[in-house]
Amino acid sequence: MSGSEEGSRMSEVTEPELEVTIVRKRKQKEEGDEREQEKMIKHEKAFHRAYATWKDTAKASRSRLKESCMEVELSIMKSAMTKQHGEVQAEYEALGSLGAPSSWIVSKMDACGHLTQEINDLIVKEFTPHGDPHVQRERV
Repeated sequence: MSGSEEGSRMSEVTEPELEVTIVRKRKQKEEGDEREQEKMIKHEKAFHRAYATWKDTAKASRSRLKESCMEVELSIMKSAMTKQHGEVQAEYEALGSLGAPSSWIVSKMDACGHLTQEINDLIVKEFTPHGDPHVQRERV
């Protein structure tokens, strides 16, 4: 077959061949959409787990801050809050890379950021130059 014959064969695609190609492409797109949806669901579940863990850590930290704490305890609390916030943030960013997160997830992420900052600020206030946790106590 010469080059011109091959080119004319390409332009003579029959209707059934065209339908098969369209159906195949549609099926590939649907499979891709399904995979994206599965990824989104997976990351939403991971976000919910990370958020629940962060929330438990935040509650425990706030409760503990109502009592007298040693500097080591405060440092551990601050590290835990920062770590948990980072895990929630990572899942939120993974969701964002797949599409727009739901408004519920956005509001939870905002709350997580604000409360983490608030608790970390309270922890920093507990650190005093002399290590006395009773000076300048602010009740949570």
